[in-house]
Amino acid sequence: LDIEYQDAGAVEFDPEIVKVSNIANNTNYEPTDILNVDENTLKGVKHYHTSPSCTQYSPGNPNKKPGKLEMAIARKIASIIDIAKPETITIENAPEYAQSKEFAVIKEQLNKSGYEFRVVTVNARNYGGSSNRLRMIVQASRVGELPPLPEKESVTGDWYNVTKDLIKDAPEDTRYMMSEGSELANIFQGFETGRLDPQLPIMAAGGNKGSQTNAGNPAPALTTNLQKKNGVSATRKDGSMVGSKNITRVLMPVKQMVEDYGFKKTAEMLGASQESVRYAYSTHGFIVKRATSRMMARIMDLPDTFAVPADPQVARAVLGNGVNGKITKAFIQPVIGGESRQPRGRRQISDSDMDFIFGDENIDV
Repeated sequence: LDIEYQDAGAVEFDPEIVKVSNIANNTNYEPTDILNVDENTLKGVKHYHTSPSCTQYSPGNPNKKPGKLEMAIARKIASIIDIAKPETITIENAPEYAQSKEFAVIKEQLNKSGYEFRVVTVNARNYGGSSNRLRMIVQASRVGELPPLPEKESVTGDWYNVTKDLIKDAPEDTRYMMSEGSELANIFQGFETGRLDPQLPIMAAGGNKGSQTNAGNPAPALTTNLQKKNGVSATRKDGSMVGSKNITRVLMPVKQMVEDYGFKKTAEMLGASQESVRYAYSTHGFIVKRATSRMMARIMDLPDTFAVPADPQVARAVLGNGVNGKITKAFIQPVIGGESRQPRGRRQISDSDMDFIFGDENIDV
């Protein structure tokens, strides 16, 4: 946010996600279950933002089925609204949440508590964002009129434009083009149908057809889940978090580059070996790079000062389940209001935090 504000509290159940947030936002919160929050402690809070878990509402989840937990969380949010009565509220979730019986509980309480509110479905790509993901945003106020909705921008964001300076130093994936799976199959099918241009860089972020896109377009959604155990992020023996098995990759076409610059210069420009470039030139035509954590943060339109997990698979899960920076500024910041400010600096980072943020991204998969 580009406004002055004072944190009054934050609630997140997963300790590793809390760690990411604390480092990025210069805070020291502890993991907390929202169902254990005392609503009375939130009295006097001016703005309340909530993002209930969207797992059971996401179209990407074939087994989605909201249950008792989702309803309990919705009732808790309604109770917070009823008792704490913050001046303004914002809510974020999957678009499908707007039609759920859980959200109906929250809407009923907003009406009872005298809030003016509206529910909008937005996509960062329509507001200059570099990612392509639909989200539901609720804006609510009981102390004044809601801010006007921002106008859509005529030009969408471009994943390649915001990450191209980082591609050279990203780790190479020499085995991907020889793998088997729905993602690579959809890429080649995209070449055949014209959905994808093999002469342009491609970002691939999953097996669905909409999860691969050429340069010049917003990135496919980074949606994914952290591997879980008993409801929280799974960890290895050394305590590090186990990220999603999904990997975001960039496919860089080499044939035209080799014809223009030769093998040696092409290898230097792409941060790859000449052997890899020669093989790609004579076969499938691509040098494949695994997207780094910083690349994914830029896709989510976050500044380079924003701390991200070193493991790109963890970063994908944490960032992909967050709110794009352009959406935050366009739809959440205006509801909060306030004076403009300079970006916050991070708190002093410990050695263990340094490993967490800037550790080795060349992870063998």
